[in-house]
Amino acid sequence: AIEAAAPGDTIEVSGSAAAGSCALTTPNLTVRGVGTRPVIKSEAGMSGWSIAAADTRIENLVFQGSRCTEGACVGIELLDGSLTLRSVSIHGSDIGVRAHGTEESSLSIERCDIAANGSNVDVGNISSFKLRSSFIHDAQGGALVKTAARENSIQNNRLTGGAESTASGELIIEGSAKTHVLGNVLARANAGSTAGLVQYVGVEGQAAGEIVAERNTFVNATTSGIEYVEVIGESAPAVRLQRNLFWGDSEGTSAANGDGAWNNTFSSENVFRGDGDFRLNGDFVPSDA
Repeated sequence: AIEAAAPGDTIEVSGSAAAGSCALTTPNLTVRGVGTRPVIKSEAGMSGWSIAAADTRIENLVFQGSRCTEGACVGIELLDGSLTLRSVSIHGSDIGVRAHGTEESSLSIERCDIAANGSNVDVGNISSFKLRSSFIHDAQGGALVKTAARENSIQNNRLTGGAESTASGELIIEGSAKTHVLGNVLARANAGSTAGLVQYVGVEGQAAGEIVAERNTFVNATTSGIEYVEVIGESAPAVRLQRNLFWGDSEGTSAANGDGAWNNTFSSENVFRGDGDFRLNGDFVPSDA
């Protein structure tokens, strides 16, 4: 059906699990699971779906990936064009989602569950990356989210490394990106990584980026002090930290430059903790950082 599709078509998938790799090259194509989300299983040692077309949408599907001996099996890969993933679950690959397409490419992930891949989301130097209302968790060795896109919008997600996770970091931003991090929970429960919950990595020869982080909850549930926001490299970004909640043992942040930090709350005693829910207790009034 995908090979025979014309631009503007919607392909509906139903029934039991399917297997195999697939290349999507038709523009303005929607592939949507109907009913209980169908499961797409990658063949052993093979990547899943690749996209090289504008305005591609994949919705309401489960992708059960595979591991390769060289560590390069990808659940869904954007090679060119633009891709929206909506209500999709991806797990079990070396890389859950990879977008190292052309500089004009764009990726949007909405209401997705991406977990237990080697690296969950790996975005290269594309035009834009949007991550909305998704649960990205428990990577095995790589980052939960790593992006070098020129514009990033990370809003209302849970980025969490549980006790069994060996993730190298929750959110890693590289290069001269403009990044808005709004309304997320970024949490770590495994002490294996010493990276900041948000880590900016400057790239030699590129201008410094810009980061605005506001109304997020940063949680360090380990016994090791880490930085909530960490800057690495000579090109320090302009950083604004505003109205965030920081919970747990920490070495603070190395990113208090640019517009600086204000109206942030550092607390471990005045936060209710239960099943990933962190909020201020009672009449506790937030304090400046």
